[in-house]
Amino acid sequence: MRAGHGTRLVWSPEGDRLYFQSSGPGVASVYSCDLEGNVRPEIGGQRRIYDFDVASGVIAFCASDTTSPGELHMFTQGAEARVTDLNPWLHERYVAQPERHSFTAPDGWVVEGWLLRPDHFDASRRYPLVLEVHGGPHGQYGWAFFHELQVLAGMGYMVLYINPRGSDGYGEFFRRQVVRDWGGKDFVDLMTSLDQAIETTGSIDVSRMGIGGGSYGGYMTNWVIGQTNRFSAAVAMRSISNLVSEYAQHDIVLWGALELGPPPWPDQDELWKRSPIRYVQNVQTPLLLCCGEMDLRCAISQSEEMFGALRFLGKTVEMVRFPEESHDLSRNGRPDRRVERLERIAGWYERFLGTASVEKAAEVETQVLPVQHDEEGAETREGVTAPTTVLEAVRKPEAPAAESTPTAALETQEMVAAVVPSEVEADVRPEAAEPAAAEEPPAPEPVAEVAPLDSEPVAEPAAEPAA
Repeated sequence: MRAGHGTRLVWSPEGDRLYFQSSGPGVASVYSCDLEGNVRPEIGGQRRIYDFDVASGVIAFCASDTTSPGELHMFTQGAEARVTDLNPWLHERYVAQPERHSFTAPDGWVVEGWLLRPDHFDASRRYPLVLEVHGGPHGQYGWAFFHELQVLAGMGYMVLYINPRGSDGYGEFFRRQVVRDWGGKDFVDLMTSLDQAIETTGSIDVSRMGIGGGSYGGYMTNWVIGQTNRFSAAVAMRSISNLVSEYAQHDIVLWGALELGPPPWPDQDELWKRSPIRYVQNVQTPLLLCCGEMDLRCAISQSEEMFGALRFLGKTVEMVRFPEESHDLSRNGRPDRRVERLERIAGWYERFLGTASVEKAAEVETQVLPVQHDEEGAETREGVTAPTTVLEAVRKPEAPAAESTPTAALETQEMVAAVVPSEVEADVRPEAAEPAAAEEPPAPEPVAEVAPLDSEPVAEPAAEPAA
């Protein structure tokens, strides 16, 4: 959630005030300033204001809060009125109310987070949990409606989402803590917050935890599962796996230089050691990768690299490609594909985490399609009936698995494809035999701190008023 991301600066009709948006802790509000630079708040509250306009003394704005995806409001002479009720059906559904929490990192930094509990929550029971990571890295969670998180809460999961160092809304010093430190302090904040949530709630089943996120959140998902095996399922959406190759693929021209530092071609070691794919051999967590084929921000090749490496190593991984879709698939993609994406995510977590009423996730049956050959020996799929809801490619074992190199394991399997009208592609490999325990994941080497913008360090950055 980023205030002002793609929005306008709006002059008052009289030309004496400039209206703008700014983020605060978990919120996005509207402010104005006069020609002398004096700032005053206009519209705030525990919500996200994501667009607005000003005319004839009236501020029209769109806002989302924890129970509403977004409504149109009018603000006139100090009085506010909601104009629309676009989702009345939500009044009859369970919408989880977020609980705000503060978490303290080992070095004293305090980060803000929220926890969703499922319907009919029983404190005497233990529930599966999904840790969600926002994009950006300078995005922000907060007092807004997040439909993906509500879907997970509706499935019976607890959902934890936090604003680690690097998030918007807590001042520039806080925001810059992640610059040139991806996978560093942000990783510490995520794991520390999870540990403290487990301790304070007493209701999280630590054997059934998942992690997911999109964009930078997808990067962090890929990174986390290479550093720890504590999660039983992971979903990386429109993600990054290799900072070296991503550096020059981004549609934001200066993004690499601003976020990651100097370009990698003279010396790629710094970016390589912060790339999730470097630690792919450590991954034991089943991973679902989702990406739009027209994504210009986190190119689909980033998901392909992660998928290819994990499949080569015999890991449990699935990749779903969405034709014609961009980085904004989850927000403004074709509706049926947006539904398909949510179903895939929900299905992946249900497969490996179960639900609140299922203590152990049952294995999902995978349809193995028989390989046939024509007279010239080429593979055909004549007479094969495709699944009715998904398009999947299944790796069919040809011989019992033997102790061998990953290459040899791949040579004993054939690829079989099935096509359905959904146009969504997936590559699914049936779960392999339990691999040997991985060695302790190597921690990235320490990196020199970036010189902060502020001259004095702080242990707990206070939320700064927007300016």
